[in-house]
Amino acid sequence: MPSLRYVALMVSVVAAGFAVTVLESRRYRAEQTVQMTEIAAVAAAAVERLLYEQTLITRGLAAAFEADPDLPEADYARLAERLTRGVPGLINVAAAPGMTVRFNFPREGNEPVIGLRLDRHPRFAEAVRRAVETDEAMIDGPHELVQGGRGLITRSVVHDDRGAGQLWGVVSLVLDSDALFEAAGLGHGFSEARIVVEGPEGTLIYGEGPLDAMSPVRRDVIAPGIRWQVAAIPAGGWATGSPNLPFIWVLVLLAGGLVMAVTRLFEISDGRRSRAEATLREAVDALDDGFAVYDADDRLVMCNDTYKALYAASADAMQPGTRFEDILRHGLASGQYTDALGREEAWLAERLAAHADPRGATEQHLQDGRWVRVVERRTPSGNTVGFRVDITELKQALARSQAASAAKTRFLNTVSHELRTPLTVVLGYNAFVGNPDRLPSFAALQAALASGDAAAAGDRLATFHAELQRFSGQIDTAGQHLMQLISGILDIVALEDGGVAIAMDRVDLSEIAAEVAAGTREAVLAKGLHLRLEGPPVAVRGDPRRVRQILENLLGNALKFTDKGTLTLRTGRDRDHGWIEVEDTGCGIEAQHLDLIFERFSQLGGARRSSTAGLGLGLPVARQLATLLGGTLTVRSTPGAGSVFRLRLRPFEAPASRQAA
Repeated sequence: MPSLRYVALMVSVVAAGFAVTVLESRRYRAEQTVQMTEIAAVAAAAVERLLYEQTLITRGLAAAFEADPDLPEADYARLAERLTRGVPGLINVAAAPGMTVRFNFPREGNEPVIGLRLDRHPRFAEAVRRAVETDEAMIDGPHELVQGGRGLITRSVVHDDRGAGQLWGVVSLVLDSDALFEAAGLGHGFSEARIVVEGPEGTLIYGEGPLDAMSPVRRDVIAPGIRWQVAAIPAGGWATGSPNLPFIWVLVLLAGGLVMAVTRLFEISDGRRSRAEATLREAVDALDDGFAVYDADDRLVMCNDTYKALYAASADAMQPGTRFEDILRHGLASGQYTDALGREEAWLAERLAAHADPRGATEQHLQDGRWVRVVERRTPSGNTVGFRVDITELKQALARSQAASAAKTRFLNTVSHELRTPLTVVLGYNAFVGNPDRLPSFAALQAALASGDAAAAGDRLATFHAELQRFSGQIDTAGQHLMQLISGILDIVALEDGGVAIAMDRVDLSEIAAEVAAGTREAVLAKGLHLRLEGPPVAVRGDPRRVRQILENLLGNALKFTDKGTLTLRTGRDRDHGWIEVEDTGCGIEAQHLDLIFERFSQLGGARRSSTAGLGLGLPVARQLATLLGGTLTVRSTPGAGSVFRLRLRPFEAPASRQAA
């Protein structure tokens, strides 16, 4: 009957309505759960990151004490201030040699901590013991602090490397726990959620809780020494129903609306899936690193543009469905993998084996000079997820660091050699002066005096006196050499520490050139060289003492490497600078070495180095002084013909004074 059909239809509609209501409520609850899961995961990751940053700070301070167990308190304070700059909620950083707090930064407000014996304090002793036993950075707390308030304490154990690694003490970093959680965004960063942090056995560490009765979403926070949980629920609590229910009931109760409602639900679902795929694709493309996914049959599923850019020679082959081996062969054909050249098939077999059973990160050197770190992982479904990280800059930085270390070692060896030579001269001649009986001329003088021959005694005395003068001259020459070496080292140290005072004034380059030439003329003539001054008077803005020092270094360098010809001091002007040049007719410098001569701890090798004495500090000091004066120091050179060093300074305007920073 029609009425029964209507009743049946109404019953079906109502039943469908109730079914849809239940499903929609569950869907909305699941959506809330996903949102809270993401928030809890982000919050937990933020807290973990901040906690690990604190362990890095204490490890850095511990490394400083291990390198120098007698580190002065002032140096400690400067290091602590630099490492903790910008650390949220910092209360203090303390170092406790022998487990007794002796160093503290900042001191103000933390005075009660000084003298605290950590291994005997009832609140801290157990955590200190754990840190010593594990020899790892440990995080403890929150605790009620000696100086007041509550804080988290990160400790790292320090060993004295001078005593076979015996225990020196601990370094502690204390943070205001609430400030740390606020910095992680738990306070105002997640307005749509209510978040608490719980410790072991549900103890409340942060937030308003507990939330156990509200079925929160939880995520672990794991850091050295702690295991917390971040619990999150929606800010207004879990919804009992979806806000879409009135709309759904309208659709359900409308005759004929059931099909439209179902269609609409399918459209919504499909739209969400498409948006999720698009979002995933955008997220993958936004990665700074290369990313690719291969299915269980080792065929490419997807990869981002960065992945293709890293392997530009294989990019054309990177189409969905292409086998990993075929992509590799495409790159091998173009010589993309430097390590594979000449052994392509063996390299391919090794790479496929590593891809089939990924066990760790590997590195690849590509034909364009870049280095790529390869990290691959298998998913439970058998897919392979791969990251490609461009580590070219890291490799270059490592190479520069190794080169700098080697250069410093060479410099120290040179210093020891160069200082030993004049010291040997001084000590050797001084031994003769202190004990003249060992000199034949003195023995001859004594014999002449004993014989009573006045004329012979006078001759022997003159010979003895001339020999002493020669010894004095040798000692003086060696002493001057020592003074130059030490002055160069002190100049480098002063420039490094920013302790070079600059007093800007009017400087006449011609006058300075004449003064420097006059002081060097004897040495120039002694080598049989000519010294020439050229150019008009030029007034610039600079420090007269430092300009003279630069010219002395440049002229001394030219004299050292010139065996014949002329040394020229030449002044001049260009459009916006005054300049002075030092030109020589010496051995010259190869083009690839022009930058090297201005580097500290570096010297040119070969005959140029072996034929001259000194540490090679004059040119680095000169260039740094030129920079402090607001000028430049450049060089041009022709091997075998000589070099020209030019100092350019701004024209004189007004006197000024400043401290090199």
